[in-house]
Amino acid sequence: GDLTEIVQSYSFRNSRLVQTILLHKELPYIQIDHDVDWKDTWYMIRAEFQPRVWDSVVHSDIQFGYLDRPTTDNDAHEKAQFEICCQKWFDLSDEKQGFAILNNAKHGFMCKNGIISLNLLRSTNYPCVDGDQRPSHYSYALYPHNGGFDPVKVDSLANQYCERSLYGTEPAEMPQFDNAQIQITAFKPAYDGNGFILRAFERAGREAGAKLQLPAGYRLVEEVNLLEDPMGAAEENTFFKPFQIRSFRLVK
Repeated sequence: GDLTEIVQSYSFRNSRLVQTILLHKELPYIQIDHDVDWKDTWYMIRAEFQPRVWDSVVHSDIQFGYLDRPTTDNDAHEKAQFEICCQKWFDLSDEKQGFAILNNAKHGFMCKNGIISLNLLRSTNYPCVDGDQRPSHYSYALYPHNGGFDPVKVDSLANQYCERSLYGTEPAEMPQFDNAQIQITAFKPAYDGNGFILRAFERAGREAGAKLQLPAGYRLVEEVNLLEDPMGAAEENTFFKPFQIRSFRLVK
């Protein structure tokens, strides 16, 4: 069929973990689900991988862009980065191929000495008493790919993997930009009740021109800052600097 499912069960002392590996022929990644009932203190669970591809930096997603972090231990600063953080994804690539992990719940990882290690569970008693010692469910996905690092592609895939509605429903028609480098992060009523706020940023780390395409009935009024204070006139044909965040007021 379209879906292959592999279920593996593990026991350790008083704890249990069920791992489900999902391979769908229509999806470019391998999803891994964990159902955990952890009852033992002072342990850590990690998932470790040894990809064939390696590079001197790993690309790590943050809220509005990404950072390049070293995979080497050339000085004390690099050695101190034995574990680093990401938001939705991290990607290790050379010029020909790469390996990424898409993530919607676990944000600490290590990428050193040929090993990628994802922090899944820490059953400590400090600072949280009985930390992670309860039934839980989480998932992540492995995304091996041809070609070098493509931040737009991996970020789009991670958004698709992590996407879920937190409140309300998505409007039938949404504003959009004609350049995939520009990612819309918010479209919401303005704080002062005057129209709507559209927030977007450049996600590839490169300058980009883009045209804002508005649904019928919407009009672009002005650019605002993060506090939604007016900053001046705005045009539908606009320009973003690398990782620049810009906000616009629309009215209908």
